[in-house]
Amino acid sequence: MKIGIVGAGKTGSAIAFALMFTGSVDEIHMYDKDEDRLEGEVVDLNHASRLITGPRVFKCFNIVDVNKCDKVIICAGRGREPGEKMPSLYNGNRSIVKEITDRIGSGHLLVTNPVKTLAHEFGHTALGSMIDDIREQTDCKTGSYIIQKKGHTCWGIAAEIFRRII
Repeated sequence: MKIGIVGAGKTGSAIAFALMFTGSVDEIHMYDKDEDRLEGEVVDLNHASRLITGPRVFKCFNIVDVNKCDKVIICAGRGREPGEKMPSLYNGNRSIVKEITDRIGSGHLLVTNPVKTLAHEFGHTALGSMIDDIREQTDCKTGSYIIQKKGHTCWGIAAEIFRRII
């Protein structure tokens, strides 16, 4: 299976790393507007892949190339700041998701926050509900709590995608 990932930041890279362990992913194709970040992540992930005999990771120089993959995960956008509410994040990420959707179409997997609102608006499948449920059931420490402590979240969503892809 070929997986395309749009966004090579913290979340996109964590997702790519998690997918290396599925055994069902043959190739990971990544795209990011920041070509230096993309290059660094692809080289770093390929080094890791060789140690675990995982899939190769490729750069997409054109965003439309991710459409050649079996599944596409959109995780581009800016992260939430400590204390920031979702309406503010929506205003910042809506234009990013719209631009991506205009270029590659709808029907993909989306993790960009606010995920449910953006997925509904642009015709994608929202991911992230499983990790939100787990956070509520275990210790009531939400994504906001994690952002306050370390500045971002990424491992929970990466694990959820791992679980849903295999």
